[in-house]
Amino acid sequence: MSPVKILHIDTGRTLRGGQRQLLLLAEALRARGFQQYIASPAADEIARRLDGIPVLPLSQASLARKLRVRPLLHLIANERIPLVHAHDSEAHTIALILKWLVPNLTVVRIFQQEI
Repeated sequence: MSPVKILHIDTGRTLRGGQRQLLLLAEALRARGFQQYIASPAADEIARRLDGIPVLPLSQASLARKLRVRPLLHLIANERIPLVHAHDSEAHTIALILKWLVPNLTVVRIFQQEI
């Protein structure tokens, strides 16, 4: 059985709390055999910390991230990625654009509930 492939999208421009959570999740999923790809404006910093997981740079500009989805579409098609995990609200918007263009794509978004 081939490993499940996941594209993580995170739009944080610097390495902060959300990106650290992404790093922890990616490490845990890698240990369980998942094949992963990450798209983020903080690609250089994430790639330095996650050896062996491909990281695609996203634009630093919010509008450009939403308009330039072609590299993500190529990655999804070429690697046959069935699952996109959106790590923040803007990433969710990008994931929904991808879902509109690739209807069989599954999008996962974990919403946090304030207590």
